[in-house]
Amino acid sequence: MRIARLSVFLAALLCASPIAMSAVSDSDLKVAARALSFMENAPVGTIRVGIVFNPGNPQSAADAAAKMAALAERTELVRSVQFELKRVGCLDAPVSGEFGTPARDALNKFAKFAAVTIGSGGEISSDTLSLIRRFDRRVCPLNCRSDEKADGERCVRVVCPAGQIAAKGACVADPNRQATPAPAPERPTSGGSKCFTFNNRRFCE
Repeated sequence: MRIARLSVFLAALLCASPIAMSAVSDSDLKVAARALSFMENAPVGTIRVGIVFNPGNPQSAADAAAKMAALAERTELVRSVQFELKRVGCLDAPVSGEFGTPARDALNKFAKFAAVTIGSGGEISSDTLSLIRRFDRRVCPLNCRSDEKADGERCVRVVCPAGQIAAKGACVADPNRQATPAPAPERPTSGGSKCFTFNNRRFCE
């Protein structure tokens, strides 16, 4: 995996510079992890990453390298879980490597429709990944727009005849369309009707 190779590369770089690595904070490592995630998703090209450390907080280079590797492993786990959640139809957001609100909501949705129990607080682990991988079909229902309907694994547009609109995947009468007025009744012809003349005017019933 590219992230794993990048983390090994950065860890080797950091370990090779004990002066720069005399102090590394957790915040610094999180910034480095975000850099790894960015490089994984960024367009092809040259990227320069600078990591600034606080020398006032002593910490060994070995510990810093271990934390860097752990963060990279965590990012890769999140990406794998997000990918599997998309596969079973529970995640609409892109795979980012960050376990934020969209990923948590997708995981809770998966647990609801799959009728399974996940870890407390919605946290993920390798067991979470294995659990999702057990399902070889869509788990969460397809979420189509009001003018679409589900057709297998995709949403298709509903085409309605004149005077109707699509709503919730079906055609219904358009409430904004005015009703066509009924045609006026035809006036009876003179044949067979009773007529009479009054004041030189002819009247027929």
